[in-house]
Amino acid sequence: MSYTETCTDPSKTTSTSTVLLTPRKRKRLTPEDAKLEAPNTQDVSQKKDESLRDKLINCRQCSTHSLTELYNWTFNQAAVAPVRLRHVFEMDLAGTDVEVFYWMGRVPCRTVKLVGMVVGIDEFDDMTRYKLDDGTAVIDCDLKLQKHLKHPTFPKATSTKTASKSTAPESSKQAISKQDKSKTIPELPKVFVGAILSVRGRIYHGRGTRYLRLEPGSFCASQPSHGVRPF
Repeated sequence: MSYTETCTDPSKTTSTSTVLLTPRKRKRLTPEDAKLEAPNTQDVSQKKDESLRDKLINCRQCSTHSLTELYNWTFNQAAVAPVRLRHVFEMDLAGTDVEVFYWMGRVPCRTVKLVGMVVGIDEFDDMTRYKLDDGTAVIDCDLKLQKHLKHPTFPKATSTKTASKSTAPESSKQAISKQDKSKTIPELPKVFVGAILSVRGRIYHGRGTRYLRLEPGSFCASQPSHGVRPF
């Protein structure tokens, strides 16, 4: 025999239920809403650049050296800056029309050292133009060609009396020829498109852009070692 009790009063009955929650689907945002929600990284970087530029300008204005002193300092070997190609175009112009130099950050600069790949060669009568590319920019590098010194010519004797005076002994001719050979400029390395060059030259502004005028003794084939970091 079993005993069963039933309750018909709804106030005394309890019921439990479980509801399975699903993640809410994300709606596609319009371009305007996306700009409002996403942080504008461009504005943040622009503000940082502006603040850094203001600091550099303040440092330059606080300098106790005159423009002439800064320009004269750029002739030292310590002022030759190994930079990237894009830095040449980002430098700020300073000085006067006669004494022209550039600001590389807080350092005055006029001569730079670059390493890049030759992507073009233009040959002219008096110079050769190399186009260098290091992945950041492309710049023209002009190298003026210097003519070799010619051996001196001796005039012919007009008479037998002046023959001894006009003609020089063979020893003196050989000495002069040796001096001329020592003064001749060494041959430039063979350059082709795709070669890696290490050059040094002065920054000039012309043809609507900036270019380099290379120094004759600083033109050599090299590897981009100055851009390798020690860590």
